Amino acid sequence: MAGLSMQELADKLGVTKQAIGKYEQGVMQPNSTVLIKMAQALDIKVDYFFRKKQVELQGIEFRKKTKLSKKEQERIIEKAIEFLERYLELEILLGIDNIFEHPLENMTVRTGEEAEQAAKQLRERWELGFSPIPNIVEMLEEKGIRIFEIESSENFDGLFAWADSIPLIVLNTRITDTARKRFTTVHELAHLLLTIPEDIEHRVKEKLCHTFAGAFLLPAIPFIDLIGSKRSQFFEKELIAIKQLFGISIHAIIVRAHHLLIISDSLYRGMFIVMNKK
Repeated sequence: MAGLSMQELADKLGVTKQAIGKYEQGVMQPNSTVLIKMAQALDIKVDYFFRKKQVELQGIEFRKKTKLSKKEQERIIEKAIEFLERYLELEILLGIDNIFEHPLENMTVRTGEEAEQAAKQLRERWELGFSPIPNIVEMLEEKGIRIFEIESSENFDGLFAWADSIPLIVLNTRITDTARKRFTTVHELAHLLLTIPEDIEHRVKEKLCHTFAGAFLLPAIPFIDLIGSKRSQFFEKELIAIKQLFGISIHAIIVRAHHLLIISDSLYRGMFIVMNKK
């Protein structure tokens, strides 16, 4: 969790790397002095070492760039486990029975149209209507999805995992763009909720989750009501107004308009050329 190697921790404690290995394996116990130093080096309380580990994550999948190191991935996972254990302890202490009910169980998605339909059904089952969602994280937590935010490198966007029947989404606090953060959150939600067949390649799975996120954040009906069913051009002020209203990036708005056949292939490509220049 602290991002230290065994040797780095050993150096901080003034013991050998072999001693750290023996502590981990339970072959040797650190004395009280070493234990206190260890807690200080790792920035945790001593009682951390006496807790029983209650949570195990399954189905962990990162949304990351290839440069994210294995060491950093392990740190994020351990931090997420620590967070979830504390979260669940707090719910027990407060008498909160926050059970997650899967709204799209056994719904198989293979195509963009099916991803669109899944997003529409989720809004219906959660009674969200077609209005913009002001706070995505708060809404998901109310539905029983635990959200954890951690500071990591720019190579990490988010991850999703399950702890038995408890869904968890982890986000990077370095994502300061609100629209990007909202989209990442719903993208990870898509991974959690949708049943996408294993034979579909990773790139296509990501595209399906992108389509779901766009459809969930910017439903077709209010979008078409705002801009019409066919457009030959867009004005920058229009795109900014939609971005501010629905909390979705201009990039995602253009992709959404193309998916709904509101704009042609040539206009779609042209708008991206202009956006990239700006």
